[in-house]
Amino acid sequence: MVGAARMRMHARVPTRQIRAPHTDPVVLVHGLGVSSRYMLPILVLLAPRYRVFAPDLPGFGHSTKPPHTQPDRSFRVGVVTHFGFYAEGAIQPLVPRIRKYLPSVPFTRVEADTRRAAGEQEVGDLIDRRLDDGPRTEGSLYGVLLLSGPDDPATVRLAHAVQNDTTTRATGRNWAWTIGQRYTRLDRLRSGAKVTSEL
Repeated sequence: MVGAARMRMHARVPTRQIRAPHTDPVVLVHGLGVSSRYMLPILVLLAPRYRVFAPDLPGFGHSTKPPHTQPDRSFRVGVVTHFGFYAEGAIQPLVPRIRKYLPSVPFTRVEADTRRAAGEQEVGDLIDRRLDDGPRTEGSLYGVLLLSGPDDPATVRLAHAVQNDTTTRATGRNWAWTIGQRYTRLDRLRSGAKVTSEL
């Protein structure tokens, strides 16, 4: 656990590597939406030959969430009404309404039972499913968005996916539209835009 500016950063370190402290270091960095837990199989394989570190990036796993330093990139509660999915180089045509946003939910069995007892069956069941399936670490805090379903009238159906035509200046290659801009108005999505530059 490393502390900096009142933040905690958790890292997994295999106990075997302590016997070989002078070997080359290897840092395994997980992707977005997961934690160092997903690096465990690789960590175990590399541990006999290297000093291996698998940190939880800030805001993931057991590391603390950083303060929002870029307000334009934070979730805008009360302003954002729908949640679009960007996949395969495009904003997908189904845009569900955000029914409920819970910014910090402890993923524990006790919390699941407490939510169900309070009438929040969906949240309690979601916690249990995510813990059973393995993508969430028990005891960690996660944000939860409850979205309208595909057949719900609150879900916006675009006529087609909105293709990404955003490119980098340096290479001219396409890059994820969500990197440079995360929000657009619903009326712009509904306008019939075919590419992200029209948003």
